[in-house]
Amino acid sequence: MLTSVKQLIDRFSSRSLGIEITDTHIKWLEASINSGGIEIHAADAEPIASGAIAEGKVQEVAPVIQALQTVKQRNAPAAKHTNLILPSILTMVRFLELPDVKVNHLRKIIDLELQYHVPLPFDRPYYDFTKLPRNDDANMKLQTIDPVPEAAAVLESTDESESVKTGKTCDVMLVAAPLDDIEIYSSILTNVGLKPSSIEIKALSLQRLIERTNPFDPSSTYLTIDITPIYTDISMYSGGALRITRNKSLDFPASEDVENDFEFFTACQELMSEVNRFINFYRYTLNNRNQEVEHLFLSGDIAAIASVADYLGDRLQIPVHRAAISYDSPRGFKAIPNTGFAGALGAAARGRFE
Repeated sequence: MLTSVKQLIDRFSSRSLGIEITDTHIKWLEASINSGGIEIHAADAEPIASGAIAEGKVQEVAPVIQALQTVKQRNAPAAKHTNLILPSILTMVRFLELPDVKVNHLRKIIDLELQYHVPLPFDRPYYDFTKLPRNDDANMKLQTIDPVPEAAAVLESTDESESVKTGKTCDVMLVAAPLDDIEIYSSILTNVGLKPSSIEIKALSLQRLIERTNPFDPSSTYLTIDITPIYTDISMYSGGALRITRNKSLDFPASEDVENDFEFFTACQELMSEVNRFINFYRYTLNNRNQEVEHLFLSGDIAAIASVADYLGDRLQIPVHRAAISYDSPRGFKAIPNTGFAGALGAAARGRFE
């Protein structure tokens, strides 16, 4: 049977690119969302010249553009939408309790909060935010801030001033990054003919991947750990929302054979200690004592990621799920394991609909 024009348009317009640019590689993944889940059409990676990016900051633009152009030429994308992951080491995530008002008024209140209570450590900051669903079993606030007096003035002429009077509040996740770095990453994409439809942090890409693939109940309380050779991201989710995230420098060896590798086990011990501190902070400092962490989702692009999963599985009383991404690169690229594409796949899964 011939495929109709409408079917072809729907098929290809649903494709999206997820791109992650790290200190060492361009990660490229093209996928589409359909009734059967996520279909991967291309997954590839290209090394970036050493020193071109350091701790997320682009030092030399030309080598990064060259690497992106190379991987693009190799894969000839059909996707119309490109979603980029911004290095988490560049971003700041804060969780606030604020008056529960409409988004346009909430933005004005946040502007005042940033001016008086949460100064951003960037010369040219850019931020976005989202309201989080409330969890009835716990009070999940990373940072509680009393609204500044000027916030009431913002709402004085609206019906929503009642929210301030009655104390009705909402939890808000604020994500901020330097605008200079955002513009540089955006320009790298546009230089090779790609227009970013969205830019987000990896913690949200991983959450979307879990929601799309359902390795476990995405509304449960769970951890994600994403390990790169330079740093590790640890994030906690509950009730279908990101609740707390942090970035930690950990030195994992490059080799896959780590059976008697002292450096590997030292890094694993540091990771285990960090995970325990993270869980204790979430449960006790943030007053979530009644919540048990039910799952751990592990991803990353170090060669020994399977050994890390075994190490954590032997020591934690919760199931450890490794990111399952089934796709063989046409050029047989093996420097990054499939679990290293989890963030890019989650970004591609954003598609055009979110």
